[in-house]
Amino acid sequence: NAKAQDVVTFSCMDWSDGRNYERLGFHVTERLPPYCFWVKPSAPDAQRYRTYERQLPDAFFDEFLESESMAKDFPSFRPQSRNNSQVQDPRAKRAWVEFMAQKGYYPIHTAGTLKMVRMIDR
Repeated sequence: NAKAQDVVTFSCMDWSDGRNYERLGFHVTERLPPYCFWVKPSAPDAQRYRTYERQLPDAFFDEFLESESMAKDFPSFRPQSRNNSQVQDPRAKRAWVEFMAQKGYYPIHTAGTLKMVRMIDR
């Protein structure tokens, strides 16, 4: 019989400031940064309707990197991973959003997430 040492939950800051969890004995241990996911309103299946950036097809990112816009405006850009999350330059982000809009995807930005823990009395 394993006993829990603590309970962990996550609270989306789009919908909650965490006070309800605090009333239940939870406390904030970490504030996770905002992130982006993509929606494709015209998608026929719910699977593609909401997609995290890391789940986008690799071909999208490859095509974006090979695009005329990237070659002209950002010739020395080299990605560190297979998604666009690490692009910090606002112009490159704008180019990525425009590229994705041509594919029918639109970004949704979250407010971040609270990681909360409640210690179990021993």
